[in-house]
Amino acid sequence: MQAQTYGTLEYVVAMPLQDMKDYINKTSFRGIAFDYQHKIDPKLSVGLNVGLSLFYEKKSYATYIDGTSSISGIQYRYLSAIPIYAGGIYFLNEDTRMNPFVGFYIGTTYTIRDTDMGLYRWQEENWSFSMRPEAGVIFKPVKTFAIKVSLRYNEVFRTESMGNQSFLAIVVGLVIIK
Repeated sequence: MQAQTYGTLEYVVAMPLQDMKDYINKTSFRGIAFDYQHKIDPKLSVGLNVGLSLFYEKKSYATYIDGTSSISGIQYRYLSAIPIYAGGIYFLNEDTRMNPFVGFYIGTTYTIRDTDMGLYRWQEENWSFSMRPEAGVIFKPVKTFAIKVSLRYNEVFRTESMGNQSFLAIVVGLVIIK
């Protein structure tokens, strides 16, 4: 890519891992992100990325126990993950039509977990330190736009109030080159 700056609108498919998988075990097809990069070298760019992935799972009728209390019913579980990152991308080729890359980002993820059961709702909110390695390819058929495909691992670290909320993501994006 010969451009100095570019923005990418991304569609994100996310699969829960670790403690998040214990809460919601279904893949999310409801994700979006925006990535802004500035090239500081033909093979290196730095930038920002912000996204939103929405997870949902309906649990079957069961009795749920918490300490000395128990409640029976159907649970509806929702999780919203909003990662906010700064990082960089290293391109393996210089300004070619097919440009593989690796990237690393560091930042925070805001997580909201809602559990609905009958008339009751339990909500947990948390800010966590997070980081994300990424590998992919950018295909540039014309000068003004490109297509990005990548695989990301979002490591969202455990806090006192919430376990590790990590997820793996497959990303397809439209890159606008300026």
